[in-house]
Amino acid sequence: MKEQLTLRCALCEKKDCRDGKDCFGRADRDKEIYKNEPISRLHRAASAIEARHYCKEPRLREVILFAKELGCSKIGLAFCIGLESEAKIISQILAREFEVISVCCKVCG
Repeated sequence: MKEQLTLRCALCEKKDCRDGKDCFGRADRDKEIYKNEPISRLHRAASAIEARHYCKEPRLREVILFAKELGCSKIGLAFCIGLESEAKIISQILAREFEVISVCCKVCG
C-alpha cells in the first residue's frame, strides 16, 4: 500500500523548514527524485531564479525568467473563470515572450 502523507504547511506556526528542518523525515528519500534529469533541470532553474530575483521582481516576471532559463518558447496558463479578466492581461503579457496556450477551468462545459 502506498504511503499517504497529509501536508498542512499552511497551518504550521513555526515554518522550521525555512531553516532546513525536514519536518516529515523524507529528505534523504526524496533527494533521489532530484537525480532524475528533467526534475534536476527544473530544480536548478527554479533555484537560480530565486537566488537572483526573489523579492526583487514581481512574481509574473519571475515566471517569465524561469521559463526563459529553461529555454521555453511556449507557456501554459490555466485559470479559473472567476479570473477571466486577469487571465487575459497575463496572457497578453506572456505573449510578448512566448506562445501562450491557455485553458479555463470550465473548458468543455
